[in-house]
Amino acid sequence: MHLFNYFDVFLVILYTTIIILLSKRHAKKKIKDNPVYKYYTKAIFLKISGAIALSSIYMFYYKGGDTVDYMQTTISLNNLIKHDLSRGLKLLFSSEVNGWVEYSYFNVETEYPERHIFRDPKSFAVSRYISPIAMLAFNNFMTTAVLVSWITFYGIWRLFLLLVKLYPLAEKDLTLAILYIPSVLFWGSGIMKDTLTFSATCLSVVAFYGVFMERKNYRLQLIFLFVSVYVLVAIKPYILYSLVPGSLIWFSFKKIKSIKNVFIRFSLTPIVLVGSLFGSSYMLGEMSESMGKFSVNNAVSSAQVIQKDLIRDQYGDNSFDIGEFDGSNSSLISKAPVAINAALFRPYLIEARNPVMILSALENTLLLFLTLSLFIKIGFIRLLKYIRADPYLLFALLFTVIFAFMVGLSTSNFGALVRYKIPMLPFFMSFLYVCRMYHKMEQS
Repeated sequence: MHLFNYFDVFLVILYTTIIILLSKRHAKKKIKDNPVYKYYTKAIFLKISGAIALSSIYMFYYKGGDTVDYMQTTISLNNLIKHDLSRGLKLLFSSEVNGWVEYSYFNVETEYPERHIFRDPKSFAVSRYISPIAMLAFNNFMTTAVLVSWITFYGIWRLFLLLVKLYPLAEKDLTLAILYIPSVLFWGSGIMKDTLTFSATCLSVVAFYGVFMERKNYRLQLIFLFVSVYVLVAIKPYILYSLVPGSLIWFSFKKIKSIKNVFIRFSLTPIVLVGSLFGSSYMLGEMSESMGKFSVNNAVSSAQVIQKDLIRDQYGDNSFDIGEFDGSNSSLISKAPVAINAALFRPYLIEARNPVMILSALENTLLLFLTLSLFIKIGFIRLLKYIRADPYLLFALLFTVIFAFMVGLSTSNFGALVRYKIPMLPFFMSFLYVCRMYHKMEQS
């Protein structure tokens, strides 16, 4: 597969120009009714830039990698659809066909998919989902990346619109929390698992709110919820695993807050909390088989293997160690702060070993500074008061803590960590900024 030529440059420029013009036109129509659309075109441009930057680094610096392999597999699939429609569509629409029999469908004429992508259903799902997009891009690598970043921007923008509607006084801060996080713009764009699952995470939260709390455009929101959950289950089900507890509690406490009788509201709170936790536990148990290495049992086993490998220096300088533990509940609880800290704030600056890690470390340093300064300024008691009063804050914090614990426990490589962590960053940062908004309101 050729990676880039002069025709590809022309296509990238053409498609990017069209997208920006369409975005400006759309923003112009919407801005009269919703002024936050003033951020729309800039946010799309930055996301497309992230896709181009990521694709360029993998093309010209790494000379390959997962994103290139996804595209090669997609091209092979599209060629198969062209030469043998029935077999091509069979692979396109089924998540269960990735064995050697199906691999034999390909030949020199269609080109062969990358085996490690084709043999993994979760990886092959990426190639299947972007197949129609690649057709529109004439199977061009970087142009496909640009289109993927544009389409997946929808879920991110919908989350931004929802949170700005809920917290209009935090509008500027929310642009930083959702639209302008550098690592999210980079790792959450282009042809990667993270691009699809990050957008699906944002859209699932918005659709959940629309279906169960706002109850507007019910059918459309239900479709969005189904599609986003389907994508998460197909590619990274552990994200859904992390979303369930907080979502149930968000919904339950939202309903409790609507009860006017103080005595009834106070009496129902512990019952609903316990019921939500039991409901979450049951759902997570039913979902555990699809979680892969991020299921509770597998995450513990993976982390123990990683810990042994680190003793043998298996991962080199680009790794981190959360310390020894024996897999018991008490040891897991003892490692929770270390794992959560690693997922949120590492690599530190002193741990960065290459330019990409240095940029990530700078971002982590700013996030750590923001977190510590906010917690010190607000105080623990007042912070609990804000969380108790606002169900979204409880949801965002629960999602962040659960997700960070699983990722920090089961990941030992900084290169993987900076990609895995991006779904929680907008929710953690919005948690911080909304708390700061409440504090400013109290001070004024």
